[in-house]
Amino acid sequence: MTTTTEEKQKRSPALYIFKDENGQSNNVGAAFNGKNGKGFDIKIGDTWYKAYPPKTKPATGEGA
Repeated sequence: MTTTTEEKQKRSPALYIFKDENGQSNNVGAAFNGKNGKGFDIKIGDTWYKAYPPKTKPATGEGA
């Protein structure tokens, strides 16, 4: 099964990523809210990255 460009849902960037060179800011990528509501999907150039907040660990032991 293939999808066409029109069938894909376009997401608006939550953040734009800029590189400052010689006093000029150049747009190099964008960050999108993650599909599961946590974290970001980041595109810089043609490469995609994912960033998520650290998982919370349950408190154990004394003083917990």
